Amino acid sequence: MKTPETSLRWIVEKWLAPSMVSPVRVTQFSRVRERGNRYVRVEGGRHDSPIRIYFFRHDDRTWCVFPPERARLSMLASPAPNRTAREVHDGARQGDAIGRMMAITNG
Repeated sequence: MKTPETSLRWIVEKWLAPSMVSPVRVTQFSRVRERGNRYVRVEGGRHDSPIRIYFFRHDDRTWCVFPPERARLSMLASPAPNRTAREVHDGARQGDAIGRMMAITNG
């Protein structure tokens, strides 16, 4: 269940404080091209000097004034299965990349 602090209405009221004198309205909505996350542009303030703020929908279903972080690539290294310490050490001498890495980490 959504809490009020995660709704778009709550965050718009927090940032723009709409009233009868200065109402707010949605002027644009769509999806960000790369990841498909939604965004909304809301306009508020006085007619002669409007304030426009973009709100972005995050994966946890909250709305924020900053876009979600992009997923970053990561790499994990682990020894090949069923290799003895001697085979790893011998591979290091022969130029095996995994063996070199294991020899460095194991001394």
